[in-house]
Amino acid sequence: PQDFDAQSHVRQAHPEMDDSKMYVLHFLRSGLKLWDLERYIHRVHQGCGPGSVYVRQLQWPDEGECKTFQGHIDGTFEEFKGKKYETSFYASGSMAFCDAVEACGMGQSKEDLSSLFCSEFVAEVLQRGGVLPKSRASSEFVPMDFWSSDGQHVEQTSLLGV
Repeated sequence: PQDFDAQSHVRQAHPEMDDSKMYVLHFLRSGLKLWDLERYIHRVHQGCGPGSVYVRQLQWPDEGECKTFQGHIDGTFEEFKGKKYETSFYASGSMAFCDAVEACGMGQSKEDLSSLFCSEFVAEVLQRGGVLPKSRASSEFVPMDFWSSDGQHVEQTSLLGV
């Protein structure tokens, strides 16, 4: 939180942020939410559908690159805070199939940011921040792409500059 100054979009929307805590942005059916990371992990583990949380921290070679990326996060937050969650069964239910078809060079989708899925939001932020190339539409990323990543590659897509 201390990385976002008082004029940032994130701080303006969430002045209650405590500098001693870590936070996570998550795109849910109810929209883009900012969660206290410890509370978020507890909720996932204790919730009605217990699950797992995987966290990766980006390491930057210098402070300037880190600040630039934070600016991209802040701008993306402002742009997407009112967007709807992708609720189409056909869009979310067919992602795994489409992922397999894309590996054969077929069925690559056009970018559509009118509504977002959680992993699509992550990919979009990483692309805008120059960490992921834009050769693959952010809407084509599914949670398994990030989970199965070795930290250097998200499936066929190389992570840049980190």
